[in-house]
Amino acid sequence: MSALLLCIATEAGIAQEAKPEAGNEPQLRVEAGMHTAVARHVAVSADGKRIVSASYDKTIRVWSVPDGKLENVFRVPIGEGFEGSVFAIALSPDGKTIAAGGWMKKQYVYLIDATNGQVIRTLGPNSEVTMNLAFSPDGDRLAVTFGRNFGMRFYDVATGALVTEDTGYSDDTNGIAFAENGTFATGSYDGLLRLYAQDGSLLSQVKAPSGKKVFSVSFAAGTDKVAIGYSDVPKVDIFSTNNYEWLPQPDLSGMEKGDLTAVSWSKDGGTLYAGGAFRDETGWYRVVRWRDQGMGQRSFIYNSADTVLDLQPFGASGIVAVGALPQIAVLDNSPNDTHSKEAPLMELFTPIAGMGRNEKGAISVSADGSKVRFSLDVGGKRPVLFDTTTLELKDVTGIADDLMGPDITSRKIDNWNGGRETKVDDQILVADPHETSFSVALSPDKQYVALGTAWYIRRYDAQAKFLWRTAIPGVAWGTNIAQDGKVIVAAVGDGTIRWFRAEDGKELLALFVHNKDQRWILWTPTGYYAASPGGEDLIGWNINRAETMAPDFFPASRLRNTYYRPDIVQKVLATLDPEEAVKSANAEAGRLDEQPASGELTRAILPAVVELAMDSNEIKTATSPIQVSYRVRSPSGEPIEGIDILINGRPLEGRAAIAIPDEDEVTTLDIPIPSQNVEIGLIARTKTGASEVRIVKVLWDGAFAEMLKPKLYAVVVGVSDYANADYKLKYAAQDAKDFADALKRQEGGIYGKVDVRLLTDVDATRDDIVEALEWLEGEVTSRDVGMVFMAGHGVTDNKQRFYYLPVDGEMERLRSSAVSRDDLLATMSGLAGKAMMFIDACHSAASTRGEQTRSADADITQIVNELSSAENGVVMFASSTGRQLSIENDTWKNGAFTEALIEGFGGGADYVKDGKLTIAELDLWLSDRVKQLTDKRQSPVVRKPDTIPDFPIALVR
Repeated sequence: MSALLLCIATEAGIAQEAKPEAGNEPQLRVEAGMHTAVARHVAVSADGKRIVSASYDKTIRVWSVPDGKLENVFRVPIGEGFEGSVFAIALSPDGKTIAAGGWMKKQYVYLIDATNGQVIRTLGPNSEVTMNLAFSPDGDRLAVTFGRNFGMRFYDVATGALVTEDTGYSDDTNGIAFAENGTFATGSYDGLLRLYAQDGSLLSQVKAPSGKKVFSVSFAAGTDKVAIGYSDVPKVDIFSTNNYEWLPQPDLSGMEKGDLTAVSWSKDGGTLYAGGAFRDETGWYRVVRWRDQGMGQRSFIYNSADTVLDLQPFGASGIVAVGALPQIAVLDNSPNDTHSKEAPLMELFTPIAGMGRNEKGAISVSADGSKVRFSLDVGGKRPVLFDTTTLELKDVTGIADDLMGPDITSRKIDNWNGGRETKVDDQILVADPHETSFSVALSPDKQYVALGTAWYIRRYDAQAKFLWRTAIPGVAWGTNIAQDGKVIVAAVGDGTIRWFRAEDGKELLALFVHNKDQRWILWTPTGYYAASPGGEDLIGWNINRAETMAPDFFPASRLRNTYYRPDIVQKVLATLDPEEAVKSANAEAGRLDEQPASGELTRAILPAVVELAMDSNEIKTATSPIQVSYRVRSPSGEPIEGIDILINGRPLEGRAAIAIPDEDEVTTLDIPIPSQNVEIGLIARTKTGASEVRIVKVLWDGAFAEMLKPKLYAVVVGVSDYANADYKLKYAAQDAKDFADALKRQEGGIYGKVDVRLLTDVDATRDDIVEALEWLEGEVTSRDVGMVFMAGHGVTDNKQRFYYLPVDGEMERLRSSAVSRDDLLATMSGLAGKAMMFIDACHSAASTRGEQTRSADADITQIVNELSSAENGVVMFASSTGRQLSIENDTWKNGAFTEALIEGFGGGADYVKDGKLTIAELDLWLSDRVKQLTDKRQSPVVRKPDTIPDFPIALVR
C-alpha cells in the first residue's frame, strides 16, 4: 500500500481515539475541481452517463462521462481532523439517491438527493465509521458495513428504519456487494466471507483461503460466482454460492508482491478485474483483467500512479478504476484485446502539486520564509518559485543561492520517513499512537526540531522535549525552517504550502497552486486572500448547518469585496501576525473602520443559496417555454433582492422582474428558450452579493431554428498622448486603432454587421468613454456580441478598486476623473448578448532594448475575476497577470498583447484549421505567443465564466 495510505489505512482505529465535534464556525477548504485526497470509492449510474466519487477530502463529486466534466460537488457536515471524510459511496438503481458514509458526526450514513445535494435522511446514529455500503437491486434496502467489530446493518431506504444487523464481526469490514437476486455478501478483515438472504439474515460464513484480510467482494451476473480480494496478499479467490466451495483461482503467476484489494466482475459477468498495491517491474500499479469468467488469459490493462482502491462495472464489460493519487479512469474494455494497456475512455487526475512524492517533500525557502520553491509534478519536475512579497509565481530551474532545503544531516535523525518513533540523537520525539512521521527539519541554530506527520506539524526543543503541535489537513510530506528560525514551512498533502510561526505554531499563510494551469491562491487563516486570475475559487467557506443537513459552501469569490486583500496577505510574514498585518494594511489604506475578519463577519456577508427542486437537472424537450422549480434562502438573513435567469451565461432578455419567493418555498418559473441546447442558470441576489449559479441543462429534441448572424458592437479605447506628460505611453493608441481595424474586417463573416466606436488620445476623455459604454449597452441585443477594448493606464487604489485612466485623467483624482470599475461593471454585466472585454491597462515604467512597459500600479486580477464571474458573465482577456509588466516594442509598434491578438486574428490562433477562432483557441494562442514575444516576462490571461460555452468570435481574415 502506498505511503499516502499508511497513515489512514486503519480509519476505524483512528476514529476510536478521538472524534472531535463538528463545529459550526466557517471553515476554509481547498476546492480545486477534483479530489485533493484519496478517492476511496466510486459508483456508476445505470446508463453509464455519470460517475459519483467519494474522498477523504470530505467531498462527493458527480462526473459526466465521457467528457469528465464536474457536474456537482456535494458535502456532508464536517469537523476537525478526519471528521467528514467520505469513505463509502453508493448510487441507487434509479440514480436519484446517493448514500454516503465515512467518519461522520454520530457516524451517520447520509441519503442525499442526487440532483441538489440536500440530505433526504440520515441512517443511524452508529457506533463506528462506515467502511462501505450498497443498495439492493430494487433500491429498497441499504446494506452498510463498519469499522472494528460493529459489523453490518441493513436499513430500509424509504423510512430509515433498521431492518436487521449482524454484530458477530471482530474487525473492519470493507467488502460488500449484492447479487442480482437480492442476496448479498460481506468481506471482513476477520478473514470471513459472509452470505446474507434478501431480508438481511445470515445464511453462511466461510473462511477465506488465501489471506487474513478480505477487502472487497463482487458477484458475477448470471452465475453463482462471488470473487474476493485481499489487502494483505496479491490473491483473488472465487466462491460458488451453489456448491459452497472455492473454485480455481485466476492466473496469478508472477504476482508475488503487493495486494489485490479491489475486485469486480463486469456487468455481464464475463470478465473479472482486480487491482490494489500490486506493481509490475516498471513501478506502475496495475489493473488486471481475466476474461472467460476469470479463467481466461490474464492482461494488464491500466497503469495507475498509486494504489487501486475500487473497481466498479462500466457498460457491459468495462470498468471504472479509482487510484489513491487520487485518479479516476473509465476503461471501456475493447473486445479485441491486442494491447497490454488500453487507452481509457475517460481519465481524471488530481490537481494538487506533487512536491511530496518521490523527493521526500523537498521544499526550499528563503532566509525569511517569504520565498518558497517546490515542484508541481512528482519527482521534482516542473519546479516553481512563489514570492509572497510580490505575489508572483515563476517557473524556475535549479535552486537559487538564497534558498535553502531542510537540514536533516546536522544531527542524527532516524525513522522519520514513514516511521512512528522518530529519533534525534537517539531521543524519541514523542507523538500520538498511530501517528506516522513523513518529514523533519533542524533549525539553523540546531536548537529545535520541526516534525511533519500525518496529522500535525510538531516542534521539539534541542533535547527532544515536545513544545507544540498544529493540526494540518493532510500529510506533511515536506518540512523546512527559514534561516532566521522564525518560520516553519510545510508541504501538505492537500496540495498546499503552509507557513507557521515557529514560536507557537500559529498558522500564518497557506498557498495552493493548481498543477495544470498554475492558478494560485494565498490566504490567511481568517480568509483574507490574494489570487491569480481565476484562482480565487480554489478555496471556499464550508458552513455547517445541522448535523443532519448538508452544509453550505461558498467559493472565496462570493466574499470578494471583503476578503480580497493582497495588501494584508503581503504583510503577514513581515509581521509574523495575521492580526497585526490587518491593522497595518488597514491603516495604510484608510480602512480603520472596517470590521476584521471573523466567523461572525463571514456569516453576516454570506450570499443567498439557490436549490433546484426537481427530479433532475437535465431536461429533454421539443417545446418552449420550460418549467424550472427552485427554492432560495439567505444564510446571512439579508432579504432576497432579486432572481436572475441566465441563458448560456447571459441574462434572459425581455423578462419582467421575478417575484421574490418566501424562504424555502418551491417556486416554478416558465422560461422561454431558443430552439437549441442551452444551459439555464438561476442566481439570487442580496445586498451582500450574488449566489452561486444553479444550472439546468436543456437538451433540445425538436427542429433547430436557423440562427441569424449576430451583430458586433465594440468600444475600442487607447490612450498614449495623455494630457499629463508624465503619463505618456507609446503604442496604446496604436493598439486600439489596429484592433478596431481587425474587428471591422470581420463584417460579413461571423457577424452580419460590425459597428466600432474608436476613441484614441484626445477623443478618449472620461465623458467620451462613459457615453460610448452607454451606447454599447443600448445597442446590444440578446443575439449580438458586445466588446470593449482598453489600452493605456490602469490604477488600483489603496482600497483595491480599479480605474482606467482616460486622456484627461489624474492619478490624484481617480474617482472624479477616471473610468471606474463600477462604470465597466454596469455596462458589461448589463449587456443583453455575449460580452467580451480586452484590457491592457497598466501604468508605464522606463525600460531598455527599445521597449516600454505598462505595469506596477494596476492590479488586473480583481477586475478580471469579478467581471468573469457567473453573475456578470463577461469573457475577459487581459494582457498580463496581477501587477506583471506589459511590454511594448518598437519592432511591433504595438504592445505584445495586441501584437499577439492581431496575429491570432490573422490565422495564428486557428489550431483546428477551420477558419474560425474560438475563445479556447485564442486563449491557447495568446498564452504561447505573448510569452514568446516577451521571453516569458509577460503572461496574458483569458477567463471565461463556466456558464458560457466556448464559441467562435472571429474568422481568419
